[in-house]
Amino acid sequence: MDQRKDESSTPAGDKFDIHFQALCSAVEQEKIEKVRSILENQTHVNVNGVNGDGFTLLDLAFMTGNQSLLNLVVHHGGKEGAFFPSPEAVSAHLLSLIVESRKQVEKFSQLVKMTNSGGATLNTTLSQVQLKEGEKQLTLWQKRLNVLKKLKAGFDSSGCPHAPVEVLASVTGSNNIHIKVKEPEKFGNSLFTKFKIQWSHLDSFKEIAGEVEVKTIHTLEYNIKGLEEGKRYFIRASFGNPKGFGPYCASKPKSLVPSSWRNVDRKLPRIGDQSDTIFGLLDSLLKTRPAELSDYSIEEDLDQEDGKMRKKGLLGLFQSAPKFVKSPKTGVYLSCVMFHEDKVLLTNEDFLPLLEVQEDVPSSASLQSDFYWLMKMSYVWSDISKLRLDMSKSSTDTLRYRLLTAAVNMQSALGTENLGVLYYKPLRHPNGGVVFSLIHLVKSPKSLVSLSLKWAPLSRAQKHQSIEEAEGVLDMVRGSIREQILFYQVSNISISKGLHLCYLQSYSTIDSMSLVVSNTSPSILPYIKVRENPHVTAEEWTWIKNLNRSYSRQQDLYTSRSTQRSGRSLETSDHQMSPTTNFLVGEAEDDFIHDSGLPGPTESQYTFGKLLQQSVHRLFQYLEVSEQSKDDHRIYDTEIIELGNEISIILVLPPVDSVCSVNDTSMSIDINRRDLMMVPLQSWEILQLATYFKKLLSLYAKLSSILEVDLALAKKLQREALSTTEAESAGHQVGGLLEYCQTLEESWTGVRWIREVLSNSRLKNTRSGISIQALTDWYINQPDTPDDSLFISGNNSSIEATNMNLRQPIYRMEPPAVGSWNLRGYRPPEGLPADAYRPPSGGAGSGLSRTPTTRSDPQELQHAMMDLDNKDNNNLNNLAHVRSRLLADGMTDNLYAGTQYSNSTNSVDSNNENEYGTSQQQMVHRMAPPESNILQVYAAYETGLAHGTSVRIKVSTATTAREVVDLVIKQLNMAVILKGKDRPIYENEKLNNFCLVAVIGSRERCLRDDFKPLNLQNPWKKGRLFVRMKHDLLAAIEHLSKHTTLI
Repeated sequence: MDQRKDESSTPAGDKFDIHFQALCSAVEQEKIEKVRSILENQTHVNVNGVNGDGFTLLDLAFMTGNQSLLNLVVHHGGKEGAFFPSPEAVSAHLLSLIVESRKQVEKFSQLVKMTNSGGATLNTTLSQVQLKEGEKQLTLWQKRLNVLKKLKAGFDSSGCPHAPVEVLASVTGSNNIHIKVKEPEKFGNSLFTKFKIQWSHLDSFKEIAGEVEVKTIHTLEYNIKGLEEGKRYFIRASFGNPKGFGPYCASKPKSLVPSSWRNVDRKLPRIGDQSDTIFGLLDSLLKTRPAELSDYSIEEDLDQEDGKMRKKGLLGLFQSAPKFVKSPKTGVYLSCVMFHEDKVLLTNEDFLPLLEVQEDVPSSASLQSDFYWLMKMSYVWSDISKLRLDMSKSSTDTLRYRLLTAAVNMQSALGTENLGVLYYKPLRHPNGGVVFSLIHLVKSPKSLVSLSLKWAPLSRAQKHQSIEEAEGVLDMVRGSIREQILFYQVSNISISKGLHLCYLQSYSTIDSMSLVVSNTSPSILPYIKVRENPHVTAEEWTWIKNLNRSYSRQQDLYTSRSTQRSGRSLETSDHQMSPTTNFLVGEAEDDFIHDSGLPGPTESQYTFGKLLQQSVHRLFQYLEVSEQSKDDHRIYDTEIIELGNEISIILVLPPVDSVCSVNDTSMSIDINRRDLMMVPLQSWEILQLATYFKKLLSLYAKLSSILEVDLALAKKLQREALSTTEAESAGHQVGGLLEYCQTLEESWTGVRWIREVLSNSRLKNTRSGISIQALTDWYINQPDTPDDSLFISGNNSSIEATNMNLRQPIYRMEPPAVGSWNLRGYRPPEGLPADAYRPPSGGAGSGLSRTPTTRSDPQELQHAMMDLDNKDNNNLNNLAHVRSRLLADGMTDNLYAGTQYSNSTNSVDSNNENEYGTSQQQMVHRMAPPESNILQVYAAYETGLAHGTSVRIKVSTATTAREVVDLVIKQLNMAVILKGKDRPIYENEKLNNFCLVAVIGSRERCLRDDFKPLNLQNPWKKGRLFVRMKHDLLAAIEHLSKHTTLI
């Protein structure tokens, strides 16, 4: 968008600007192309100026009712005027302008008419010129009158805009929430010129914590800052125009808690003040260096210009240029590939610039160490000559000194300091030759002009020369030119802003370790993008970790049970139960302990986990992970790696045994794919730092290289000291330099995160990572999205964060109590061993009991409910009020009419005799044999009543599970009201969050809404029916497991 004037104006401010007046006229007449032409070509026009009537362009465009015209003005920065306090004032102002225009029309019309009819007196006779001017004024005022009428009609007929189609909210910081609204539906008159955002700690928005009105709407985005960390905020937004604001639309997710994942485990950023620390160390070191050593600059020179070389001294004029090698054999060599588009810099003989470093090849470990050292030096080319000069004072027979010498000679030969970066691995030839290849993109070919060099097509650079040895070192280098160029082009490309999921796989050999990366982005691990927002909140991260914690407990308990059962002799059964055979949705082992610290997820938690689960699936598809190993993969839960403020990555780890593989067969992915490659660990660290933290890498390379040279010189002086004083001085200098080295290493440890991750992920004795199977299983079994209205805590409905463990919701699971009749002659169900199913303690048997009742008349239900609370009769004086509350929720019709559910609920039972006053007669009924049409259903959710509360209902074969769930919840709602309690009351719209499950032994079956409970077959008839929330997978099983004992 063009930069325009945007200062406040008065009606007279733009009165004589002909371009602004022409623009206003074009808007009034809805000439869109003319408006676009003026806005695009006359950039000096104040788009927010005010015309003589007190209206801005946006005001005029709104009055026309033309959405396209309004969008055009908004796109160029138009804003709503602020000269009128209300829509009524605008309408009244338009009316006054119409009245004034009508008077002028009548005035000039009468004057012209009288003149033309000859009725005017001599004193009022107009000349011909005056008559034409009068007719002109009459025409102008008539046009103005018509325009004003149209504008007033458009303004009066317009209304408030519709609600936004969607309001997307995301936490972008510990105190920030980003809001993005989508335009309202394009039907009717839904013009908007602004939007408003409100946030509150209450779902009802009875108390507004803050609001903002945004008038710059070309992006429809806003970042709310300064929010309180750890507080839950509900957010909504609405569009507005000069007529007011339309209805609000709640955000998705409905509520958010500004926070950071770091608060969960108290993790500090890995990369924070390292740059300042290293800069301070470098500055301090340079101030204390001996005067005879070179003087370095602490100014960064990250983007060195091509062709930049210092002026040579007088001796330099007489030095001969280095000779490039034409027939390399055994030894270490340094080459340089300078390219521009499809051309490569060659010598006049069509050879690549190649210099010999030394004739012999050192050991593999020493060679690799010096290679990675030179890789760091490629980010401080301007200091190479100084380092070489200082290093020559300590030793000149090392490979590093010779590499610096070759690099200085290469700079001199090519006429540039910037030699590029080192290729990620040495090029090794079978005959013993090793080439360290530098590669660099030259932006301007003219900057490298020499009589001995030329630019040639890439095809010529790859062509074998007749004087070369066939399949020699030069052929090896020529054959890798294209590969080197492609690697250089993709190695420094950063991934896009957002949260990404990366796969970590390493490969180990005798002398090195490599990482598997994509050949299109080698500076990052193979990845899949999760979302645009890189920030992960404590709420989201806690949910994922709690999922894994609950799953781990289940696995431990199942393993323990399996071990116990495997040691028993199952003489009472011919068959052995498989703990996973025929499990349906929501099934689990009966003794799995429900984690009470794991409430149902909030909307943001559910969405984050779902995105993560889908991204894992996509990542596995991309990498073709073997099916048998998918469930053994893990998500690294120690931390989220942050590559700056806009990029975060979550790591996926393979099974413990294959994190660092020594052969291809033990890996879960095929590393021989053409789109994957392996990069040495040290090279990858440098590539990653060069891509995302280049300044930090450059400072580290400079400081570490200077420290290395100074420490070598100090140790040499210490060895050569002839007196005690000299030895003490040298020793003191060595000690000071070692302190510098230690401080540098401590600050640099956090940067090398990949080593720590690899170390932690290979530990077999500890659980490292979040199980992929736990994440996948939970979301497969829970397709329904939660509702944040359940997560209202405390009196002010705010979610406080204590150590970032969010408070539990109101509707929290409580451990139930179990009660049933005593079955002395209990036998296990068909097909199950005697110890596979254990009844509740105290000899309790099956809870899916069909107990007779003495109350079948709906009117007797009131007396039964009142008897349950005979100790608190004072709370039941106003039964009419109770009935009115039930009617308000639509409960009474379902409660007292037995036709919808075949038969209405007959009684509400509880194991707490003191609270409910259970009579001896009721106990007799509870001990009676079950009838076929009576079901006893237990509540496995927070009811506000005694734990273990159940409802006995009479059903038919046509009664569905959904009818049972609705009736049970409404009956318990009524019991809560009769008890004089305010909550929890589950409204009609919340009933779909519940389901009916049948539990027996170590199995749970979640019944479909259309399933007929009386159709349950063995062994399920021996179990119990529970109503639980859909997201509380273990609620019903926990109800039994806490009250079971071995028989």
